[in-house]
Amino acid sequence: MRPRTIILLIAGLMLGTTGCVSQQKYNDLKADLVQKDALLRDAERAHRNIEAKLRLEEEQGQRMRAEYQLAIASKDASERALLEARSELENTNRTRMEDIATVTNLPINQQTGGLMLESRLMFNPGKAELRDEGKATLNQIALKIMTDYPHATIRVAGHTDDDPIVHSGWADNWQLSVERARVVLTHLIEQGITREQMYLAGYAETLPFSARKEENRRVELILESEQVVAVPGG
Repeated sequence: MRPRTIILLIAGLMLGTTGCVSQQKYNDLKADLVQKDALLRDAERAHRNIEAKLRLEEEQGQRMRAEYQLAIASKDASERALLEARSELENTNRTRMEDIATVTNLPINQQTGGLMLESRLMFNPGKAELRDEGKATLNQIALKIMTDYPHATIRVAGHTDDDPIVHSGWADNWQLSVERARVVLTHLIEQGITREQMYLAGYAETLPFSARKEENRRVELILESEQVVAVPGG
């Protein structure tokens, strides 16, 4: 039963039982009832507004949760696609480097995919000047790259063993690894590979290949990409 109905009943009972309610009191009761009825209507409107706002916020929250889940799914899909593309690119580059290695019979580092130029082939102990045999090997490699992979990007990475520098005059293994990589890179440029295709890195003894020191003294050529160049009119 609504409050207004209750108040009217009370007022009617008062009038019926006393029989002596003044007109002023009756008017006061009626005015009070009208005021309370207005307050009730205001409260009901406020209640409806709050319910509508809550429904709207719940709908917005559901949309936001759905959008969040879609964003997560999209991000996961992108990450999977990136990993697959990276794996495919690494496999492709590894296959290309294995093809380049066929002209030299040099080993491939299966961890990095790099062609391993062993120091005993390329340099005299503690030195960074190319031996004649090393130059001949690099000439073969440069010709293969320019013929079959003319747009490849190649990282030239120098490595050493963990023996400290004692007599060779280098500041440390970092300097030796960088200088040997630089010498190899420079010779490849002299053979016709462009500067823009290559960059060098020196890792000293931080990335050993095996427990055998002589195998850790090396320069690796790592194919990182083969750019697709549009042919005019093609």
